Amino acid sequence: MAGIKNDKVTAATAGMPFLSDMGRLHHHAGSSLRNLIVAEGSDATIPCYAGVNFARFIKCPIIVSVGYCDGSCCPSSVYAAYNVIPSTDKIIYAFPLAGHGRPTEYRAAVNAFLKDKLRK
Repeated sequence: MAGIKNDKVTAATAGMPFLSDMGRLHHHAGSSLRNLIVAEGSDATIPCYAGVNFARFIKCPIIVSVGYCDGSCCPSSVYAAYNVIPSTDKIIYAFPLAGHGRPTEYRAAVNAFLKDKLRK
């Protein structure tokens, strides 16, 4: 939404964003995700809805998290989206030992981030 409604969204959070780079995941995902991606009729359309396509339009401050042991949201996919965000006010929290879950440290950072950004 921060990329689609970039004139309305004033701050955004993306805690381990799913399906950020479907084009890449198509070739590197686990079998269950790959089966979803190549389901009848979806092979040509799902990559168009990848978060990386919308991330390039995010102008607002944003905080993102990535878990390096995440089997659902591949870290390379999260970084692909994060790296194209043009906002000058962006931060990524990397958790080398985290799977698909938001560590307490990230939840606290999000609360502080939103408290600061939504006051303005």
